[in-house]
Amino acid sequence: MSEKDRLRREIKNKMKLMTAKRRHTDSTKICNRLCNEKLWNGIGMIGVFSSGNDEPDLAEFVDWAKRRGKRLFLPRFNSDIKAYEMVEVEDFSTMLREGRYHISEPLAELPAASRKECDELLSYIIPGMAFDRSGNRLGRGGGYYDRLLAGAGGRKLGVFFGFQEVGAVPGEAHDRRLDMAVTENEMIYF
Repeated sequence: MSEKDRLRREIKNKMKLMTAKRRHTDSTKICNRLCNEKLWNGIGMIGVFSSGNDEPDLAEFVDWAKRRGKRLFLPRFNSDIKAYEMVEVEDFSTMLREGRYHISEPLAELPAASRKECDELLSYIIPGMAFDRSGNRLGRGGGYYDRLLAGAGGRKLGVFFGFQEVGAVPGEAHDRRLDMAVTENEMIYF
């Protein structure tokens, strides 16, 4: 078993121990940290993700961003190119469906973001399995976010629970590093 696989298994086991109440409480703290950050000043477009059952729930941040007129983009798996693409979502209650990995994605009929729109995304909020204090992020193993973010010039902010921080995440050349991470305990700048 590789070091990455061992680390994924370790974090998954910790995630299984997290109660729904704790997930909700910690997600609220994470969203409060995100909402109170000055980094959103001057940012009109944000890439976000739909939370899986074991990830921080960003619903409160999404509502906050929408009330401030931010345009929100979510990844959608494109089976033709076997990669994720960003799609603008205006209404999270009607414009999402269950997609790959049983996570909500934008409807198939919504247009993918243009290259110009992707270039204008100045912040990407992304999930992960683990992170370290050097800005390394461990994903779920498919490399999808690494490919999605390969040409992205915007800030990459990882969202994690505090227990997902590890001493060192093994990295490879194709891995995209984070600029920041947020947990229920703190905002970390790399």
